[in-house]
Amino acid sequence: MRSSYDPGTFWVLSGIAVRIAQRLGLHRDGLSLGLPVFETEMRRRLSWLIAVVDGRSAQIAGQGASAISYGWDILLPSNVNDSDICPEMQENPVESAGATEMIFCLIRYTAGHHFERSRVLDNNCQKRSKEFSILDKDKRIDDLQNLLENKYIKYCDPVIPLHFLAASLARSFVYSMRVTAHHPRQQPDGGIHMSQVEKDELFNNCLKLIEYANLAYSVESMRRYLWHIGTHFQWHAFIYILGELQFRRAGEQIDQAWRQVGEVFKNHPEMIIDKKGSFYAAVARLTKRAWEVREVELGRRQQNVPHFVRPDFINKLYSQSTAEMGTNLQKEVVTGTQEWASEEHRPVNSMAYGESTASTNTLNNDRVGFDFPLLSDSTPMDLTPIDWAVWDDVIKDFELQQEDGIGENSIS
Repeated sequence: MRSSYDPGTFWVLSGIAVRIAQRLGLHRDGLSLGLPVFETEMRRRLSWLIAVVDGRSAQIAGQGASAISYGWDILLPSNVNDSDICPEMQENPVESAGATEMIFCLIRYTAGHHFERSRVLDNNCQKRSKEFSILDKDKRIDDLQNLLENKYIKYCDPVIPLHFLAASLARSFVYSMRVTAHHPRQQPDGGIHMSQVEKDELFNNCLKLIEYANLAYSVESMRRYLWHIGTHFQWHAFIYILGELQFRRAGEQIDQAWRQVGEVFKNHPEMIIDKKGSFYAAVARLTKRAWEVREVELGRRQQNVPHFVRPDFINKLYSQSTAEMGTNLQKEVVTGTQEWASEEHRPVNSMAYGESTASTNTLNNDRVGFDFPLLSDSTPMDLTPIDWAVWDDVIKDFELQQEDGIGENSIS
């Protein structure tokens, strides 16, 4: 459906579905209406599905929360398999203490239900999320994490693809909520005065989110679900990681972060090969800016080592920048030699450091038009924090284009 309609139309159509559901009385739980057991169960499943669709449509259309908030007293569906219910049943089904065919849906419904019940309301029934303290938000997220772990995740068998997807979804949702709660764009000052402890925690949560996204691409049995995973990529987390990598230079976590960044580019080749998307171009510029810092740090650490390997995705980003300028300077700028031009991984020699640095920097800045600071072995030049007001708009426009079928598809 999302591929056939633009986000605004999709949101309007989901709103029509909500109103039809209300007209049919689906906003009232069948138990309170004295309806048969089977009908009550099916109403719950349908009502919660409509809620998820409406919430997603509101999100991608930039309209905030779902219209389904108040006056809907629908209980969650039962944790049972389809074979456990039938039209002739007279008693409520006995819920399973383990994983069932409903586990993926119930995790989504439970998460939404949890935050719906715990939110603060004013007299106009409007959410006042800004009045939540960080401690309040963390407490609600901790409660949700414990609920999901104890009710669903601990029963998942990772060998079963649906269970693997459900567990990944649940944990990713928790990390996503933590990232949202502590993200600089939630701070009045844009995160300028965040403590280092807060930044470290946020960086770790963003990294966990990206790790789970990459993990799904590495498991063969999950390929059937990539259509879903690819449409929910956590761009805010990824951009935050790239921004922080301009300032975080050394350590095992930083090495791991760069490995995960490389996996993202591997799993989403359109980020490199697409030549029209301004969003991907902006991500590429930010990535290269962070890599300049990384490259200086690697050179400092390996002063007595003649070469280190520059990742293939970095080579391709530089190559793409050169191609866009309509020049043939790729070999000269990236490697300095013709022999390395066809190799998958090119070693970086002393051109990035030492006596050749000045001429290389001049070449990059003056002839190739890279609009980020090229660094020497000393202090980084003009590395400013992420402007989240700008990136919010860029990400929103990109996601709207994707949903509208205009932008790039994450999954081919």
